[in-house]
Amino acid sequence: MAGERCAPPFGLVLRLWLAVMVVAAVVAGLIAEVSGSHLRDRQEALRHDRFLHTARDLKIPLEGAVALGLPLEQAPRVQDMLEREHAAAGTLSIEVFDPQGRILFGTDRSFLGDLVTERWLERAGAEPWAAEDPDALVIGVPILNGFGGVVGMVAVRHAKAPAGSGLTLLVADRDSLWMAVGGAVVFAGLAFLTLSRLMARLGGDLAGAREALARPVPATGGGALTAAANAAAAAARDAHARMESALETARKADLDA
Repeated sequence: MAGERCAPPFGLVLRLWLAVMVVAAVVAGLIAEVSGSHLRDRQEALRHDRFLHTARDLKIPLEGAVALGLPLEQAPRVQDMLEREHAAAGTLSIEVFDPQGRILFGTDRSFLGDLVTERWLERAGAEPWAAEDPDALVIGVPILNGFGGVVGMVAVRHAKAPAGSGLTLLVADRDSLWMAVGGAVVFAGLAFLTLSRLMARLGGDLAGAREALARPVPATGGGALTAAANAAAAAARDAHARMESALETARKADLDA
């Protein structure tokens, strides 16, 4: 019938939808991984800023004592201040050491007088610095005298962020998790609209082809050319009939399944 829309086989549509769902799941996983990695970087930056603030708070009274003319190792009440800040900030340890690396004060008293690692000394300077131990991250700030000279360092050790994929961290953060889910839903919605339009256009194209093949070629004054055209049209109609039969067989097979 002219203008009748020819629907694609149900099995083809189902396979296309399954492919779209698989792609949507992959997209959701990628969004989750990227969002989780961003969340991990943001958490690391916040932790760094937090412990850098702790180190800077500790250097203020130490520089005050040095400004009064006291040697750094004779600054009063430093040990109690370090232990109090250690308990409040949740650090692994806090050390104050001189430019040669000798620990003058520390939350672990058993290390007093020992030398810090070469890694710390290589990083330490006139600006805030950071280093990495096998089991911790270290943030340090210099202690300056009234002339801007470095007379010591405050080093704050804190635990590394827990290991895990971006997806693992994302699950623990509901806002970011919902962002990833929303992105996947938007993608699936766009894929649904696109696929629906493609299926509608395919049905219209099949119906148009059927209508065009059903019209005979006019046999007016064409001679051999007209006969050849009619023969080609007849062959095309036969091919279309076979295609329709195959489509009908596929529909029945899908329904039986």
